[in-house]
Amino acid sequence: MGFWGLSLAGVGFMCVGIWQAFSTAKIYLTGSQTPPPSYRKRPFYTGELVFIASLATLFILDGVFTSYRGLQHEGHLGLAIQLEKSGVASIFLLYSIVGIICECTQLLPLPWEALNLIALFAFGEEFLVFYLQREGSTGIEDRYYSLILVPICVCMLCKALEIPYPKSVLPQLGFSMGLILQGTWFIQMGISFFTGWISHGCKINEKSGGDYTIHCQSHADGHRARAIATLQFNYHLALLLISLLPAYSYLSTKYVNLGAMNYKPLSEQPEELREFDGSGVEFETRFALESDEDEAHEGAPLPDHGNVPQVNGVHQVSV
Repeated sequence: MGFWGLSLAGVGFMCVGIWQAFSTAKIYLTGSQTPPPSYRKRPFYTGELVFIASLATLFILDGVFTSYRGLQHEGHLGLAIQLEKSGVASIFLLYSIVGIICECTQLLPLPWEALNLIALFAFGEEFLVFYLQREGSTGIEDRYYSLILVPICVCMLCKALEIPYPKSVLPQLGFSMGLILQGTWFIQMGISFFTGWISHGCKINEKSGGDYTIHCQSHADGHRARAIATLQFNYHLALLLISLLPAYSYLSTKYVNLGAMNYKPLSEQPEELREFDGSGVEFETRFALESDEDEAHEGAPLPDHGNVPQVNGVHQVSV
């Protein structure tokens, strides 16, 4: 993939991740206690699947076009790389098509876990593609391929956790964060590989479509370029985490019903109190203020003075 391919992939992953994070957080903050498939019923879920299918189709077509161009330049390695990436896009296309059929028709009533399993396979194949491509790289691009494995592993882990823990909101949010980080890093790869922002002392050598490597003039330049890549990834991760706080604060103030959490005096709740009382008399009239001293007097036993003689009809008690 060139600059536009990586940028398109990054924007696509970011859009899907941001929308999933927003819709999942909204369902959670509004106090929805419906079964786990309610996350699947988030707003515009079918449109989300259509968007994923469109992106996957574009990548498959781009892979076919790039492969054909690579054959004309006798670049068989580039052809193999494009076929690998088209295979990943085809599994994402399968995931979206199966999800659309399950949502819009009754022809394929698959459970929620089956769709998660298809997505898990798609991210697993994506992991293998970049892992094997990292092993075969001789330039500084291997560091970028190594770092892209981190958000891919996060997506795989969260999708795997959604199967045994469907009621938890954490896998959903973690998966969204993994998608966003993956998208931003794809954009960073496109900028660092194919623009003037490439590391100083390094240049890209492209043999055919998808078959390229980035070599540096000296060993020190290579070490500096790899260190810059690690620093860039740390900035992307920090920016993602920092943006979570104001976003969650905004959603909390907008969708959480704080009025339901305020204190209400008993005198303002006669109807509720009568329901708990079960009688026609208002419940608040049965309350009385009592002090600790009254409770102590009520619980203390009365003194026993025994048989006291009476004097003029009155008990005479000596002190």
